[in-house]
Amino acid sequence: MSADPDEYRPEDERSWLRCRVLSFLDTDYYDDVVTSKSNSDAAVQLVVRHCGEVVGLLDATVDGAAATVECLAVHPDHRGCGIAGALLDAALSRLAALGARRVDAWTREDAPALVWYAAQGFRETTRYLHVYASAYTGDLGGPLADTVRSASGLTPMGLFAHAPVEREAELRERYRRVYVCRRFERDISG
Repeated sequence: MSADPDEYRPEDERSWLRCRVLSFLDTDYYDDVVTSKSNSDAAVQLVVRHCGEVVGLLDATVDGAAATVECLAVHPDHRGCGIAGALLDAALSRLAALGARRVDAWTREDAPALVWYAAQGFRETTRYLHVYASAYTGDLGGPLADTVRSASGLTPMGLFAHAPVEREAELRERYRRVYVCRRFERDISG
């Protein structure tokens, strides 16, 4: 299979969504489901197609000299074929042409992603925690729920919060889903 990145086209949306969902299912982003391609204003929107279906995608935004990989995904049936690397290489040249001098990407604790970013010349620069709590799993309640209820009259059913990485041990004891969120950066030139 050829891993030749091409520009995203609106008719790719359904296939793009399918690729994104399937690629995230076995990662810490498994519930980051979108029902439309909301980042259609991304400066770089690339896909790799196989038999007319999107099997890899990369969207990136640019803000002056800084660029951010907003989404990078490879369909699980096509991993290990060089698609992510081909997408990144193509994106870097486009980002440089748009004036970006460095690029960042955010990920969580998925070992394959951490290894891949390091192999691509990225270095970790920032860490903080993503904390999820749910009334359905019993880890959302107590003073936090009581405060929200008394202040707003609403019953909180779910929570997504950021926390300093220094609280990791404490928060992992209390909540089922705590992830270290990591920012990786590299210069565009390599």
